[in-house]
Parts: sequence; C-alpha cells; structure tokens
Amino acid sequence: MACSLLRQRLSSSSFVPALVETIVSPTHCKKNLNPHLYFWSGIRFISSHCSSAKLNLTDLTCPHTWYPNARRKRRSIFLHVGPTNSGKTYTALKRLETSSSGIYCGPLRLLAWEVAQRLNKANIPCNLITGQERDEINGARHSSLTVEMADVTTEYECAVIDEIQMVGCKTRGFSFTRALLGICSDELHVCGDPAAVPLIQRMLEVTGDVVKVQYYDRLSPLIPLHYSLGSFSNIKTGDCVVTFSRREIYRLKKKVENGGKHLCSVVYGSLPPETRTKQASMFNDETSEFDVLVASDAIGMGLNLNISRIVFSTLRKFDGAYTRDLTIPEVKQIAGRAGRYGSKFPIGEVTCLNAEDLPLLHSSLESSSPDLEQAGLFPTFDLLSLYSRHHSTSNFYLVLEQFLEKAKLSPDYFIADCDHVLKVGAIVDKLPLGLREKYLFCISPVDIDDDISAQGLIQFAENYAKKGLVRLHEIFTPETVVLPKSDGSLKELESIHKVLDLYVWLSFRMEESFPDRELASSQKAICSLLIEEFLERLGWQRGGKASYKRIPLNLQREHLLCNN
Repeated sequence: MACSLLRQRLSSSSFVPALVETIVSPTHCKKNLNPHLYFWSGIRFISSHCSSAKLNLTDLTCPHTWYPNARRKRRSIFLHVGPTNSGKTYTALKRLETSSSGIYCGPLRLLAWEVAQRLNKANIPCNLITGQERDEINGARHSSLTVEMADVTTEYECAVIDEIQMVGCKTRGFSFTRALLGICSDELHVCGDPAAVPLIQRMLEVTGDVVKVQYYDRLSPLIPLHYSLGSFSNIKTGDCVVTFSRREIYRLKKKVENGGKHLCSVVYGSLPPETRTKQASMFNDETSEFDVLVASDAIGMGLNLNISRIVFSTLRKFDGAYTRDLTIPEVKQIAGRAGRYGSKFPIGEVTCLNAEDLPLLHSSLESSSPDLEQAGLFPTFDLLSLYSRHHSTSNFYLVLEQFLEKAKLSPDYFIADCDHVLKVGAIVDKLPLGLREKYLFCISPVDIDDDISAQGLIQFAENYAKKGLVRLHEIFTPETVVLPKSDGSLKELESIHKVLDLYVWLSFRMEESFPDRELASSQKAICSLLIEEFLERLGWQRGGKASYKRIPLNLQREHLLCNN
C-alpha cells in the first residue's frame, strides 16, 4: 500500500473499533443483500401515525416490543449454560443440524466459518454471512452468521446464539440483545455462562416465551497447579503462554524459541482471521514442529485448540482505559481452553509464570462468576433518522449526543459505549454526507488505535464525499505489499489488511460506490499469506528447524491472482 498516502493526514482524533456489523434501513440497501435487511420493525408505521409531540423516540424501556415478528410466536427457549468445554454448544448445534431451517449466531467470524463448514460437511447446505463475507449456497435453509447479521424478519425452525454472556459487553452487547429478543424461531438455543441466566430470564418475562435452563458440567478435568512455571526452560509441548499485548507476544515467543526446543505459533486479535486459523492449525497438528502457542485472550472463544496447559504470563491487562486485574469470567474463559475433550490432552492444567499470581488464579477459578446485571442497547439508524428529522438537524454528533442524553431505559438495560462513535461523528460531520452515510462510516470496523487503519477510513469517507465513488487503487498499490522483514513491517502489513477489510465491509453496504471488492478481497488474502510466511520463517530462523508444510509464496500469490 502507498503507506505514505495513508500517513499524510493522520489525525489525533480516534476512530470506532469493530463495534457493529449491521445493515441499515431496507430503503437504502442493495437488493443483492436480501433477505438480510434488518431494521427496527414498525418504526415507520408509528412515525406516520404519530406527531412528534406524541412520539417519544428516546423511550427505550420496552425493547421487546421492537420485534413484532418474534412477539407473534411463543418461542421455546433453551438456555444451555456451563463452563468452557462442557458440550453446551455441541448440543445446540446437533439440534440445529436436525432442523428444517435455522441460523447460528456467533460472536466471531471464525466461529461462523467453523459452523458453516461443519454443516456443509454434514450435507446440510449452509450459508456463511458476516460483515465481510457472503458465501450463499444454492437451496440452503441454514445460515451461519456473526451475531450482528442476525435476520429478525425471517422465520426459522431453530436458531442458536453462542456466548450469550456477551449481552453485557459494553460495545457489542446490544447485538446479542437484539438477537435474543428479535429472532423469530420456533426454538431458540442460547449458549453461554451461567452468570447470564437471571438477566435473560428477566428479559424474557415479558415476551411470553417458554424458557428452560439446562446446566452442563465440564467434560474433562481442569487442574489448577500449585506451582508456577518459573522459567521458560520448563515449557513443554502443548503449552499455551497467555499475555495481553502484541509486543509481549513476540517477546515471549522469542524467549521460548531461544531455548532451542520448541517453535511457537501465535494468536492475537489483530492477526487476520485466516492467519489465526492457520496458526491454530499448525499448533494442533501433531506432525508440526510448532508445538507451543503464545496467545492473547483471543483464544478465549472461537478456536478449537489442543492445549495441555495454560500459562498466564500475567493476570493484568490494559483494557483501553487502564490496567486492571482480569475478571473472574475472563480467567475462567481463558483457563478453560486447556484440556479439550477428545483431544491429545484430555486433562487440562493451568498455572502462572510468576508464583505471586497464583493466589488470584486459584481464587478466580474457585469463585462463581458474578451475575450479569444489564444487557446492551444501541439506537438504530431508523431511530436516529427520525430523531434527526424531528429536530431538524443532520449533524450526526449532535443527534446521537442528544439522543443519548434523553434516552430512557429500564433497569435491565444500558446504552452501548458510544464514545468512539461520537468521535468519528465529529469528523464525518465536516464532510458533505447524508445521515445514513455518516452512520455507516461511524459504525464501520476501523481499528481505533491503528493510524493506518484510521487514515484509510478518512480517505474512503473523503473520496466518497467528493465523487460518490471510491476506487481502491487511489490509495492502494498492490506492488508495495511485500514479505515483512521486521516486526515493524509486520505490524504495518496487519494494518494494511485492516484497511482492505474495511473496504470490503463498506462495499457490501455501498456496492456501487465501492466497486473493487474482488480486488480488495484478493489483496487481503495475499496479506494473510505474507503474514503467515513471515511467522513461519521467524520460527525457522530462531529455532533452527524445518518450516511447516510451506507452499512457495510465489505459487500462493499466483494462484490467488489467477482466481480473482
């Protein structure tokens, strides 16, 4: 990428992270996205029959009434709750497989991919739909989705929502709330932590649904060790060292590999999903020499990993605002990845690098997770559009800020963290854009902490405002995407991947204005291959061992370019 172009106008303002993957009002969507046109059902009918004096758009006290299709059903809701590795999601998916129609809603693209692959292998045609992918199978009556893409207008026999405890997430919880209250399905199977049960039961008291709770026990033992790792010379095959920053991941990878006995795969959030999957596969493969994993809390969900022992390098993390101790649910979610049922390591162990962290580890594992108290909500585009019209302003920042100030909630709900959206709104309000376009740019999956990714969004928005057309070649030069030679150039390549991912996301929502989706997708894939190649060579250089089943990079690149 012409990184110099991306760096020319870096702003100190921050941009929103991957807060939502949503499609706005049907009147603005491209027909090729049908039937996934999602909006607050009934709001236009209400607004056409009520004056602004009578209609209180900021009254969010009864969110269950926003989904009339679901309210016309008396759904059977099954709460499958238990610890990690207890078979709760497996049970729900087995029911999904036997249904005549259904959807799976997961928190991550990796999980959606995994479930789609599972159903298709079982000869159950299943679509894959995420914010950045549409793989639609002829005749499919099942779909695997990221939760933000859940269709609340179509009827299903069966639906599954995974990791329901994320209903309490400050940034994404509202997507789980929407799926829980809005999916129109005869059966709804909800999987997650027992801490979510009381809140979900309260939320569903007013829906008329029948709710049954099934508790699960862990299928394989998890043993908290009473001694710390102490030294990296004590690392063994099957270990996963957990830390919470990209810099620490590479520092610890180097320390482990410098011992000369192990090669490390790595998994962390800013790696492309395809690369994370490849790194996990290398670690899981018994024939691979990459026999240790160094990872962030990205392993907490979304990857099936054959881990023998979790080693926490620290029990503190920076959460974007301050450095704090891990919560009880966080410790349990990560520690529970050890000892996967049916794997080479059916008994899991967990410890810490330093002995001083052991008391917190043990107390967290012995404690019950505190019950969730509230579920997230977020105003839809339709709500904000009506509010904008009634208050005669198209200033997105003011519309959202005033809406949030006046929003009325019931005790079981909170408004999602909108600070990042407001910061983006302050930028796009300077451009000659309509409210819908401002909304889309504000909720797009740009990395708030990444200068290149943020600058990519700025240039996309500016080009769209000037010409209504954003060609990828105007800011992207494929020839500059090369194999990284250092950790710094690797980080830059990861950022380039994020910009390409952002372009694909926007292309699904403004297809005519972002016409280079195929080019962006092929270049994304090349970025992933280059990152994988760098990580494998890094291990080979430091460990002095043969590389893992590498296909020559020039052949991989040629294959991708020939097929796009």
